[in-house]
Amino acid sequence: MRLQITIGDQHFQATLEGPLPAPLSLDGQPAGVDPDVGDVGYYAPGNDFVLYYGDQSYYDGIVVLGRMDGDAAERIARMDGSIKVLLRP
Repeated sequence: MRLQITIGDQHFQATLEGPLPAPLSLDGQPAGVDPDVGDVGYYAPGNDFVLYYGDQSYYDGIVVLGRMDGDAAERIARMDGSIKVLLRP
């Protein structure tokens, strides 16, 4: 599934490895992972959708759902201050 991400006036794309069910089940998932820069994930304890643009070590409750395309992670990492994110399929 392709995902369009808009942050301010910048546009990014990501590819999810599958559609998100509602609610997300963690059955069959590892207790946690060490996501890579550029991963798109789900943080189960907070029920949060996450864009990993910096180094994150192993953490319980993280499920990697896909990856951002191209240089999206690096571009997001350079942004300052409070930002608003819009996600569209």
